[in-house]
Amino acid sequence: MIAMKKLMNYASLLFIGATVVLSSCKKSDDPVPSSNPDVKVTMNETDGTGGATNTIGVKNDRGSVLMQVTAVTATNNDMSRLYVYVKKDNGAYQSVGFTGFTTDGNDQYYYDIPNANRNNFTLDMSPSVETNTSRVTDEYYFFFTSGSAFDINNQTNVKLGPGKITVRYNPLELVKSGQKLYSICASTGNNAAYNIEALAGVTTSVNSITGAITVTGTNADAVNMLGTATNCGSSGSFSNGWIGQNSTTFIKSNAFVFTNANMNSTITAYNNGGSSTSTVSGVATGDVYIAKLKGGSNYAVLKITNVFDGAGNNDYIEFEVYKY
Repeated sequence: MIAMKKLMNYASLLFIGATVVLSSCKKSDDPVPSSNPDVKVTMNETDGTGGATNTIGVKNDRGSVLMQVTAVTATNNDMSRLYVYVKKDNGAYQSVGFTGFTTDGNDQYYYDIPNANRNNFTLDMSPSVETNTSRVTDEYYFFFTSGSAFDINNQTNVKLGPGKITVRYNPLELVKSGQKLYSICASTGNNAAYNIEALAGVTTSVNSITGAITVTGTNADAVNMLGTATNCGSSGSFSNGWIGQNSTTFIKSNAFVFTNANMNSTITAYNNGGSSTSTVSGVATGDVYIAKLKGGSNYAVLKITNVFDGAGNNDYIEFEVYKY
């Protein structure tokens, strides 16, 4: 009986061992591509997109970005490895590795592409987003190569690429268009003050007897005019500009370039734009104003798209708001 029990235990151990071996051979640990990455690039040798690029804008507090890269090659052009490099603020190439990467004989990180995927391969990577507010871009380059060690300065064994994903820090973007700052005499609902942070109009009122102007709403950054309104019952009072509220100040910067602008370049343009002011007058279509909001550390850019002075009490300044 004792011998039989030992035999049964031995058989059980053999079964468990076989199960472990079989489990270790499964592909369950292979990465499964995300169906919803933050940014992706598809590189395809057969349609001429082997050097495809893409861009994503991020804020410093984001934490990380989920990038997805797909490479497709012809059946006679097998790729064996994926090498990834990053240029930080247009600096030198730096080799970077992610989950599943190893290093070659040149101490460069790479991912070993499975045999079954050497003509069609997708991988997710999740680089960290840096918290340094002076950062501008991280450019990630993707090289699909043959099996030998890679030399970024030579690149003789590249099968496909490089593709590129650019991470832009704190990009300046158009967040709202068609905004209007109306005459102080405007009818109800046509706001004569504006909150740039909230992207919303702020109410005002005019005393019907004295003409005294009051900003009745809260947190305004600009009001069409202050003091005393005149002619509200006829042609209307309209100041072709505005007065900053709650310590918001402005710099006129018509030379400001929106393309690739970010938080850092916006602040630099404000600081180098001369004396700031709370009183803006004589605005015209196409003018650009950088605003430092409420005396704090937040900035926005206003681009004037129309100045309508012909509607009597409902004259207005129309603008777009760019923020990061």
